Amino acid sequence: EEFVKAGDELVYKCPTWTWESGDPSKRKKYLPDDKQFLVTRNVPCPTRASTLENSVATGEQSAQIGDECGDDDWLVSRMISPEEQQRRMDEQLAEEFDILD
Repeated sequence: EEFVKAGDELVYKCPTWTWESGDPSKRKKYLPDDKQFLVTRNVPCPTRASTLENSVATGEQSAQIGDECGDDDWLVSRMISPEEQQRRMDEQLAEEFDILD
């Protein structure tokens, strides 16, 4: 019930989201037939994600979006490089083993 209400609100406020019914053989009985899952389509500014990814790969702290989005700079604040992500995971694993000693 809570998922359906939240999905209805999302569909109402963000027109790129729609409910889908999906394959009848895979439907969940606790969801309405016409509201089995949510799909987003035609999301505006598809270049933003690739621009942010390139910024992370080059180590930049901001990403230039370009003319299509008003020449805005986006601060890359929560994305980390794959190397940094691996380092953090290794660090966490080492800490977990320290607990066992």
